[in-house]
Amino acid sequence: MPALATADTDGAGRTLPMSVYLLFLLGMLMVVTVPPGVLIAHLARRRAPDWIRSHYTFQLRTFWLGLLVLVPGILLAVNLLGYLLIAVWVVWVIARCAVGVSRLADGRAIPEPRGLWLGGAAAG
Repeated sequence: MPALATADTDGAGRTLPMSVYLLFLLGMLMVVTVPPGVLIAHLARRRAPDWIRSHYTFQLRTFWLGLLVLVPGILLAVNLLGYLLIAVWVVWVIARCAVGVSRLADGRAIPEPRGLWLGGAAAG
């Protein structure tokens, strides 16, 4: 899989991580798009250059941390707390994906891909 290992200057190396962000966003409407995104991120992360690896790490953290909020939100959806958790999850995932897409399009890494918020998006 050499295509996963290199990011050339024309942006071809950005295709897979960009696809994962889009699969995550589509996952808000069609849950079936999320597992392929997670699988791509897991498989591609090992061979990616460091700056793209930061995006894959950020994506995987978005998935796993989001799951920690979404599952209780669904279980508690019989009351207001559940709907509040789901709303927070939606905003959080969209914000993280927007930051990731923006930084990826600019050819920049995620400064703090293991963080809980937006990956240090305000940093250079």
